[in-house]
Amino acid sequence: MTKTYCVNGKPLDIVKREAKALKKEHGIKLGEAQAEVAKSYGMQSWQELTEANVEVDEEFVEHFTVVRRKGVDEVRFCAASLAEMLEDGAFDDGEVPDLYYRYELYHNLEPGTVSHNFDIMGRDEATDRGTPAPFARKGQNGAEDFITAIEAAWEGQPGLLIGLLNDEGLFDLSIEVEPMEAEFEALLTLELRKHGYALGDRILFNTMDGPEIDAVTDWTRRAFAHDIGDGLVVISNGAGSTEDLRSVITPKTRLDALTAEMEDELGSAAYTTQKGELWIHDRLLGQIPANDHAREMSASL
Repeated sequence: MTKTYCVNGKPLDIVKREAKALKKEHGIKLGEAQAEVAKSYGMQSWQELTEANVEVDEEFVEHFTVVRRKGVDEVRFCAASLAEMLEDGAFDDGEVPDLYYRYELYHNLEPGTVSHNFDIMGRDEATDRGTPAPFARKGQNGAEDFITAIEAAWEGQPGLLIGLLNDEGLFDLSIEVEPMEAEFEALLTLELRKHGYALGDRILFNTMDGPEIDAVTDWTRRAFAHDIGDGLVVISNGAGSTEDLRSVITPKTRLDALTAEMEDELGSAAYTTQKGELWIHDRLLGQIPANDHAREMSASL
């Protein structure tokens, strides 16, 4: 079960009731009352106020995560590390410690969607996790404000913390930049979306497991096949950055023909080692420049 909050920390249902009460109190139209309520919260319009919201589920006190919607995707903001920092005494000296954030991109179970994840954390965790970015606070909240907001969230009242994080600019972090870590299927989903396709089920291509997977050293030369409908598949490597990710869309019949040719040449080693993936990769992806994605295969391939 989820509950929706405006980014100022007020539950959306309460904000709506405020507008109705103001309408009744002053005998004005609902639209006028809504505009007044939005103005009182520093928003330009009622639409801006009600659309700038986050969702919180019933397990918030365990993971301190709020979710915003961006089209079919979700943007998740996790402040669990703030709670851990409070427990560890990071705010005891009356100062707000330096904060950092990490942006990661994940593939969702729902076809064609991704999850953008922002974790806010202290210096020690940022150092341990690598590639952190300093979080430039925009607000004037002090250590006591953070403590009060976190303690209220522990009690199941996340509104204060949501408002504080909004003041500090957490919800303004951009998803238009390169993530610090990304699942290749998430990057591929975003690329396919540009061409009107959604990433479907992965087609089993090899039986490598355990030691065989551990022995793979060049993930940019792996080969994965996914169904995208209309008799088409997308072949891609396993790169976790837009710079290294390569992909190509081709008819599944073409993949089947190449697979049969690969089996004749390599035998069972095509599936139990990386040889099969390298064979497919070099024929379908090896000629594609870095950071490029071919729409269709040439008939000559």
